[in-house]
Amino acid sequence: AGRALMGVGVGLSVSPSTAAILEFSSPRDAQSAASVTVTAQAVGFAASLLLGGGLTEYGPWPTRLCFWVLAILLLTLFVATWFLSQHTVGDPGSDRRSRMPFVPKDARRAFAVSSTAMMAAYSFGVLVLSLGGQVEHDLIGSPNAFLNGAVLSLFPIMLGVIGIVARSLLPRAALTVGALVSGLAMVLLILAVSSHDLLIYLGAIAAAGGAYSLLFVGGLQVISAAASANH
Repeated sequence: AGRALMGVGVGLSVSPSTAAILEFSSPRDAQSAASVTVTAQAVGFAASLLLGGGLTEYGPWPTRLCFWVLAILLLTLFVATWFLSQHTVGDPGSDRRSRMPFVPKDARRAFAVSSTAMMAAYSFGVLVLSLGGQVEHDLIGSPNAFLNGAVLSLFPIMLGVIGIVARSLLPRAALTVGALVSGLAMVLLILAVSSHDLLIYLGAIAAAGGAYSLLFVGGLQVISAAASANH
């Protein structure tokens, strides 16, 4: 039940936050909006992994303290979200009725490509954030929680760095390279687990972070361009 609620919370926060950045940006700033989204997620991921690992390894109440810190951060987020602007770029704010999701016919191909790229990117995020620490501890043999968090933090670090570079790439190039790098990440992960090698696992995490960034930025650019063309 706890994992299910956590999944609901992530779905209700990550997706709307991404949409909000795009909505608060003009169509000509789509690339910048994608980079801002990736950078924000990278900073949050890295900070949470380092803080969580440090509190678990060196702080008191290792099974409880992280959750208290998370509760404080969520309360802060709630307050900050409450004061967000109610108006988006080009929106007079007069019609606030809820509408069913709808994808224009001309944008459906772009939507399918973008959503597939996002699905692949989030799959890497799920693998790293939910299973990464357990893989390091049980399959690779690294007992230090802070070290494991530091290794996993390479994922968001690469996510942010590659996200800045990827904004200059065409969407097709970003998606193609992202798909190739994702395959490399899976190969390195298999090698790391089979050989119990933390350095190879470090390479797998770095490649996964780069693949996530390329797929995410490429997917956002595809759907942003399609949305702009239909306005």
